[in-house]
Amino acid sequence: MVRWVASATVAGTLVVAPQVFADEPVCQGWAWAYEDSVEGESTPQQAIAAVFGQEAADAQQGSDGFYEDGDYEYAVAQVDGGGWILVAAEVCESGAEAALAHPIADWYANKLWPQGNPTNIRWAFTDEVSGAQKRDAIRAGGNDWDEVGGASFKFTQDLPDHADFDFDNIDCVNREPDNTIHWEIISGDAIGVTTWCNSGGYRDGFAIKFDSNFPDWSFGGTPASDEVDLESAAAHEFGHAAAHKVHWDDGGAASLCPDSAAQHTMCSTVYRGTTRFRSLEDHDKHTLDNAY
Repeated sequence: MVRWVASATVAGTLVVAPQVFADEPVCQGWAWAYEDSVEGESTPQQAIAAVFGQEAADAQQGSDGFYEDGDYEYAVAQVDGGGWILVAAEVCESGAEAALAHPIADWYANKLWPQGNPTNIRWAFTDEVSGAQKRDAIRAGGNDWDEVGGASFKFTQDLPDHADFDFDNIDCVNREPDNTIHWEIISGDAIGVTTWCNSGGYRDGFAIKFDSNFPDWSFGGTPASDEVDLESAAAHEFGHAAAHKVHWDDGGAASLCPDSAAQHTMCSTVYRGTTRFRSLEDHDKHTLDNAY
């Protein structure tokens, strides 16, 4: 990421230059940079809002002295007479990563859901999924994907429950998955599994299974340090149901998967004691938007 550092104020003009921090990837270019001035405002935030719109009014000053609102970074300087000079630049990520993350052919299954307005994928619990907290957490994981990043896409729970059937017998010919959620034992290390079927050039069904034998699920709130957040796991599996086939770290974008708040939802590992998969990150969102 490139940040901005004020180097001088000369004759009422704020001079800025990109400064690359050694521990951050080099940005290949920002979408745009913009300079403007304003008078009659008493604080930097008011000046930012006056020039860039009310949605920028919540920009907060960081430790480096610049104001950020998550999408843009602002350098602000007060000039003689009380006016303000402002420069804004879009916060951008490594150009290599952005190019890698967004093409849907690299990351999504070769069959997408039929396009709708929005594409609304209805699903149902099987009747083996019991307990209100458990269901609430899984439902929330699906809703985490609704229309994120501008995508015309959402998941909607269907009623009534679907009759239980053996997840492992799904074969796309004799046993369609029917967009169902299962609570069954999973052998091996996985705690969640998604399978899907395609037909007529499109995806036409999925099923998600969570491990009923896993002892450390957390069904709501903040998980303890030794627990796994079920909503986070559900958000990840619903991402596969949307057609995201390859984990970022399995497909060459491991830098999107640190053990930190920056970890993306479609990374292969969900860590104990965190809820970070609930909040989709940039590449999770943008790739869904490109698909739908």
